[in-house]
Amino acid sequence: MKASSGEDKLFSNLNHLFSLFKNNPSVLQLNKKFLSTIGSSDIREKMPGASNSLKAAYEEAVKFVEEEVVKSGFKEDLLMLQRNLYTELEHILSLIGHDPRHHFMLVIPVADRPLMLSTCLDSITEQCRTFQYGGSKANADGIPVF
Repeated sequence: MKASSGEDKLFSNLNHLFSLFKNNPSVLQLNKKFLSTIGSSDIREKMPGASNSLKAAYEEAVKFVEEEVVKSGFKEDLLMLQRNLYTELEHILSLIGHDPRHHFMLVIPVADRPLMLSTCLDSITEQCRTFQYGGSKANADGIPVF
């Protein structure tokens, strides 16, 4: 299963969730909410106004998949679906043009432990890369920064 990144694959991972769990009442309800949000017209025109509803649908989908991951004993395909749903949400929020979520600052209290600080920062950066949090831009050296 590949993460969607292009507009031609908009909502592909959410739709994959709907097909995998098509008989689950929670997923059926989520699918109804999602379909009422996007309607029948071009979703790209409606996305700015529907951003909170889309974000809520994805958050509900991710929560459902997280629970299924635990129930399944951490099956790799469900872990990948969870990661792909996060990535797809980030892509959709980038298309909307504004991110309705809060920005935050991390404070990492380490005293005289440069290795601990380096490990912590590497872990945070890896999470940003994996889930496409906050987008990235290249710095002067061409290295992506989040």
